[in-house]
Amino acid sequence: MNCSGSARLRRLAPFGLVAALIAAGCGGSSSTSDRKLDGGDGGTSSASLRPTAASADFGSVEVGKSGMATTITIRNEGSMASGAPMVAVTSGASEFTISNNGCQAAVSGNGMCTVQLVFKPSMSGARTGTLSISATPGGSASVALSGNGAVPGSLEITPQSHDFTATAVGSTSAATAFTVKNPGTTMVAGVTVSVNGADFVIVDADNKCNNVALAAGGTCTVGVAFKPGSSGDKTGTLLATGTGVPMGSAGLRGKANDPAKLSAQPTVANIAGDVGASSPAFAVSVANTGDVASGVPTVMVSGTDANQFTASGCQVAVAPNALCTVNVVFKPTSAGTKNATLTVSAMPGGMTTVMLVGTAIVPGTVTIDPKSNDYGVVAVGSADRRQHRGRRGRCQPGVRGLGSQHGRRRFGRPHGHGHRH
Repeated sequence: MNCSGSARLRRLAPFGLVAALIAAGCGGSSSTSDRKLDGGDGGTSSASLRPTAASADFGSVEVGKSGMATTITIRNEGSMASGAPMVAVTSGASEFTISNNGCQAAVSGNGMCTVQLVFKPSMSGARTGTLSISATPGGSASVALSGNGAVPGSLEITPQSHDFTATAVGSTSAATAFTVKNPGTTMVAGVTVSVNGADFVIVDADNKCNNVALAAGGTCTVGVAFKPGSSGDKTGTLLATGTGVPMGSAGLRGKANDPAKLSAQPTVANIAGDVGASSPAFAVSVANTGDVASGVPTVMVSGTDANQFTASGCQVAVAPNALCTVNVVFKPTSAGTKNATLTVSAMPGGMTTVMLVGTAIVPGTVTIDPKSNDYGVVAVGSADRRQHRGRRGRCQPGVRGLGSQHGRRRFGRPHGHGHRH
């Protein structure tokens, strides 16, 4: 460079640049010769927009609900101001939305701005999107967006319904196990169970669902039994509740049977018999009026004259609405009225009684009076004309009979010798 042209350069260029050119062309030096032409002290003069993080994870959010806003910071790494940025969600825009855009004006050199986004998943599982940033000057950049669509927590009970076996009133069936499950992908806290229906009970020893938290896919179990208080068809509901989730339920059904109940007919048995002899068997019918079989009955005779009676029969369980027979035999040892009680009992089945009334009869005897009669001497082939005539004209020996408890009873009337005809 001709140093004589330095005056012209001064007019055409900034002072610092002229000084540097003159010094370089005329063999001189300057401290500005080591500076970059971009105007920065080792930096970049042009605007350059960059996010402080290349990705943003919005975590798990329940499907259909909005999560917390997430802030993304954008910095201008250059020393010059950028143009007004264009910020937009270019993929996944239906689930990732800008809730607050603080990057709508030029960003000064080394300055920053922020953008807030909200994640609202429409489907379960992993969801993705992209936030794009661009400015002139400033360039372009992007942020990878991710989140998980969580299925709302809920409660399900299996089996969804159960029919208990027929159970007698006042009895308790074996417990049936039910499983409570959280099929969602978020935890359910405060899980408890209860029954709606007075004839069904939760078995405390089998209840693992007493105020517990169920993680996603978690389960607990509970035992339920049928305990009817009256006969007939019964229904109820097993309920499972948790914090902030719909209630789960399962149907309960059972048939309550009338318990086994023994009943005897007749309630009073009048039996007559001869002293010292066994009477014919007197049949007592014992019915089970319940809906379940009785136990094997026990037959017993008790009371003042229990030793005058014997009873047997009904040696097997009595089916529902069926009968068995107890045979009672009266064998008196003395005359008169004898009293005792027949008791038939079973477990289950209860107890029934029959009053036994025996009438003891002294066996009847027959006597002939007179015990002898002398007809005198009668020729062979002749007839003795002497006869005994009764009230109707015929004479016959008198006959007397001994009755039973009524004393002597006259079967024939003694007439003496009567009249001679």
